[in-house]
Amino acid sequence: MPQTVHKKNGLPPGSLVYVGEPPTSKTVIRHIRYSQNEMTIEEVATPEQCVLDPGWNHWIQCIGVHDPAVLEGFRKHFGIHPLALEDVMNTEHRPKLEHFPDSLFLVCKWLGFNEDRSLSDNHISLIMQNDVLLTFQEGGRDIFTPLHARLAKPSSRLRQRDLDYLVYSLLDTVVDSYFSLMETLGQHIEDIEEQILNSPDRDIRLTLQNMRASTLRIRRIVWPLREILSDLLRDPRETFQDEVHSYLRDVYDHVIQSIDMLDIHRDMLASLFDLHLSGVSLRMNQIMQMLTLVATIFIPLSFVAGVYGMNFEYMPELGWEWGYFAVLLSMGGLAGVMLWVFKRRGWW
Repeated sequence: MPQTVHKKNGLPPGSLVYVGEPPTSKTVIRHIRYSQNEMTIEEVATPEQCVLDPGWNHWIQCIGVHDPAVLEGFRKHFGIHPLALEDVMNTEHRPKLEHFPDSLFLVCKWLGFNEDRSLSDNHISLIMQNDVLLTFQEGGRDIFTPLHARLAKPSSRLRQRDLDYLVYSLLDTVVDSYFSLMETLGQHIEDIEEQILNSPDRDIRLTLQNMRASTLRIRRIVWPLREILSDLLRDPRETFQDEVHSYLRDVYDHVIQSIDMLDIHRDMLASLFDLHLSGVSLRMNQIMQMLTLVATIFIPLSFVAGVYGMNFEYMPELGWEWGYFAVLLSMGGLAGVMLWVFKRRGWW
């Protein structure tokens, strides 16, 4: 949990306090205007520079939610509810859907894996007001760049539809990241399974624990989106047109599939835990078996050595010229016979 969480203690509701990882870049604001005939993209320095001309659909992107002054500018210029902006700045907030009198507010998470196989998420917030859509992204690369290319094509559905279709497209992009995540997670699990079968070392247990923690975190993020989409489909306010409802149902089905795939991966991880423990136990049993065989071989040899190591005055064999070599030969033969017996019985 980020260290900034404690700064909110005692503050009134709606206080703009950033909760999340330290920012690595400055906030970027893009104003995207489009209609059936034209589309423009412009980077602006402040929210106040976004001019909402009538007859256009307006998509305002804010990449980076760590600056309270910028978020306060959005509140004043667009009349956003303070509670919504508080959740925008809290990157640890779970996905949610909330209806305000003049807007729809939605929080979701984009998911992916880093190069070191650690889970990465990006906090996404959407605020829909009439012909204006505001999206807030935690930071990093713009995950909605592919939509810019689609908007640039006059014949695309995005250009021909209203903002509710753009909201669907954004949600579809987020859910597509879940499918990609599930495929990568499945590949990681297969790699771990192969590693367990080849060399079940103790370090794999830590990898399995980290992977299980990732699946629990993924479930906490994906599962609420199922309820969000279900609420949008049952929304009596008619925020989305009937045609867009069909697309939203498709996204809802994809979320259900992602949850099913996640449950399968969780079961596979549980099986890998059992497989790992069995492999470690088998390896330990093999070591103990080898040590037992070695000890068993040396028991009769120790007995022979002990007999001839006793300090009796009269031991006839001690006077034999070849007695020493005979004892060594008999001990070697005894050890060889025991090894042969062990081999025949499959103990070695």
